[in-house]
Amino acid sequence: MSGVDRYLETISKVRQQRIRHFIDLIEFAVPGLPKRVWDYGGGVIGYGHYYYRYASAREDEFFMIGAGNRKWYFVLYSNAADGKQYLTESFRDRLPGYKIGKSCIDVADKITVADDVLVDLTRQSVAYFRSEFEKPRAPKTLQLWE
Repeated sequence: MSGVDRYLETISKVRQQRIRHFIDLIEFAVPGLPKRVWDYGGGVIGYGHYYYRYASAREDEFFMIGAGNRKWYFVLYSNAADGKQYLTESFRDRLPGYKIGKSCIDVADKITVADDVLVDLTRQSVAYFRSEFEKPRAPKTLQLWE
């Protein structure tokens, strides 16, 4: 059993269906993107990965887009930002009434996310990271600032 399957087994059947639907849409949007469970906020099924380095020289690795289960809601993460705003913030008009943070969208149990919105968020997130990787700097590393 994979780490993703083990993670899903810890979630109620109703919530598993919802997370599996999010996963299916992410995989439809960007087929073949590697996935794994990331130890972030109790666990996130994250897709793709990138390395980042702060000016302080701190380095780490993180996922490009992901979905997780929380006690009161589901969460969708997109870690893409263009220096002016995070990608999730640009989706406010397409997700009215949702709680949107810098890199996350909280989805209450009774709220539906339109499939086309999640597919678009996924494709834009991954396209951002792929374009950043093509810029000249340390291989496969984003330069971020604190």
